[in-house]
Parts: sequence; C-alpha cells; structure tokens
Amino acid sequence: MLMRLNLDKIEHPVHCYYPASGEHYFRRLRYSTSYRECIEVVEHPIAQPGVVEEGDRFLIEAFSLSHGIENLAFRITQKEVLRFDKKKLIERNISGSLVKTLEKEGKVRVGSQDTYLPEVSFLQKGETFSIVIDTLPCQGALEASRNATLLLCESTYLERHHHLAKKYFHMTAREAAELAKKAGVEQLILTHFSARYSNLNEFEEEARAIFPNTFAADDLKVFPFLKRRAS
Repeated sequence: MLMRLNLDKIEHPVHCYYPASGEHYFRRLRYSTSYRECIEVVEHPIAQPGVVEEGDRFLIEAFSLSHGIENLAFRITQKEVLRFDKKKLIERNISGSLVKTLEKEGKVRVGSQDTYLPEVSFLQKGETFSIVIDTLPCQGALEASRNATLLLCESTYLERHHHLAKKYFHMTAREAAELAKKAGVEQLILTHFSARYSNLNEFEEEARAIFPNTFAADDLKVFPFLKRRAS
C-alpha cells in the first residue's frame, strides 16, 4: 500500500497506527524492498489502548483484543457538528451573512426580533466506524463497537467450525452478530473469511439469524456509510 501511494506521489502525510510491540514487523514490511520513498510516512506505535489521535473533526481510539499476539481494534468517531434548522431560519428571515453572525456571536437581530443560536440549531451526533479484526470475542471488541454506525468485523469461520475459531483466536459469523447486537451497532459488515469457504452467503445467513442488518464484504462491493437522522 505504501509503495502504491508512493508511486501516486500523494502529497498528504500517511499516518500508520500499530501496536508498539509490533514495530519491528512494521519496519520489515515498510523496507522489505528497494524503492525511492517520496511520501511522508508518519508512524504511530501505540504503547497502550485509549485515545491515539484527536483533531477538530475526528477522534481515534484503540482497544486491546484477544489474539495470539498483541492486536488492536480501532474506533473512529466524528465530532459533533452544529447544524441549522433551515425552516426556522426562513421563518425568522435569517440568511447569508446573518447566519455566520449568529454562529459566531450566538445571537442576531432581524427587525425587532432577537434570535439565539439554540433556537434555530442543533448538534448532530457524529458517526462512528469501528473495525475489529483478528480476535476472540472480548471486552475490547465490545467497547470498540459500542453504538457504532458501522462495524467492520472479522468472521473467519462459520459456527460449525467453532473449535477452529477458538483454537486460532478468531470469531464465527454467529459470534460477530452477537457482538453487533450486544454493542448496539446499526450495521454489521463481515470480513476476513477463511479460504475454506466458497459461499459467503452462508456467513450472512448465520449472522442475520441474530443481527438482520448484516452483509458479507467481497471484492468490488460498496457499502454506503449511512448517516443517522439529525437529533
């Protein structure tokens, strides 16, 4: 991936997050072949779970998983965004630069009427994308998935091979669905399937018996990131 981005000569920094204990593995992959690096790669070795990045728009958190080696789940949450009720703005004849004034100063006067920001606006809750790969069901997976808009979750095995899932520290489609239901997510996308299976519909069927809004990821499939209704 880094080589591809390098060939494309992208101009923005590339941020890479990984467990600090696996830094030598990351370095081996990054420098596994000879090429002229012209992109800016910013490494973020994570020594402990928690908040790993926070900006004006997003919060990124890491959670410990249960696998054969140290592994992390990630949760990316949009910050709350101020939204205006267009109908209320029209009713009060507020438009153009008056909207900017209202947002900046908290109130605006049109004619003899004062309008305060909370009267015509609301905070839209940010969406959350969670990714849980390579793990047994565990508390970290649950916390990373809590109330996510979309959960991308491993389901390496079907329930009939539960013994293999347990042996190799993976989940079944049923366990992924149970996680999604318990965490209160809106949509579950299954991925990371064992090559022993040729029919991905089986994964959807197994999971949907518990969590109906489930889909199996596959090459070239696209899943819209659905937004919650404003509240």
